[in-house]
Amino acid sequence: MKKSITINGVELTYELERKNVKNLNLRIRADSSIYVSANRRVPQSSIDEFLRRNSDRLLKAVDRLERAKHDCPYPAEFTDGERIALLGSVYTVKTRQSIKPTVCIEDDGLIIALKDPADTIAKAALADKWLRLQLQLTVERLCRELYPFFESRGAAYTRIRFRRMSAQWGNCRPKTGVITFNTRLIMMPVDCIEYVVAHELCHLLHPDHSSRFYACLSECMPDWQTRKKRLLDCPVTF
Repeated sequence: MKKSITINGVELTYELERKNVKNLNLRIRADSSIYVSANRRVPQSSIDEFLRRNSDRLLKAVDRLERAKHDCPYPAEFTDGERIALLGSVYTVKTRQSIKPTVCIEDDGLIIALKDPADTIAKAALADKWLRLQLQLTVERLCRELYPFFESRGAAYTRIRFRRMSAQWGNCRPKTGVITFNTRLIMMPVDCIEYVVAHELCHLLHPDHSSRFYACLSECMPDWQTRKKRLLDCPVTF
């Protein structure tokens, strides 16, 4: 079962397995995830204290995982074992054989199931389509949530498009009311995606990067600079 504990202000998630063992056991896996096994009679308070005694090991594991998130290029062929950052979390690609082509998340795995797992072209196409859909759902939700701010200032609701872009996270065409988002945004944390959405929506009112534009952005999203820095600190392959 999944459990969590806060140590030194950091919330840690770990997998707890209750089984017939004598001692509490802690394992930091290769992907820096945390596993604990304990006897069914051991109270949760004892497990929490055990984890706090091992706080140095745990926080180092979290640090490794956070740094790993900055080194996850978009998979070329989605081969087994490849890692991909998805909405701020890192998953390992796992392929299965199935009559019905599907993609889903299971624990820390991005599961790609299709009739012929060796068909790299079909597998990449299936995964790309699924990832694009996840981004579309996320961006459309964020646009709906942010739009009332812009509607009250006279901006018409935008048309949204997605495509792979070589040097931008997004762009806005105020005259046509179209905002295009880079499909690689799927690799970014949601709060960073929300910053990009707010930035482009501001261009519906202010097409340049004038002081009025930044005043609008600051009013809509007071912490935009923090989000922008986090976005820039997450290098990905465009």
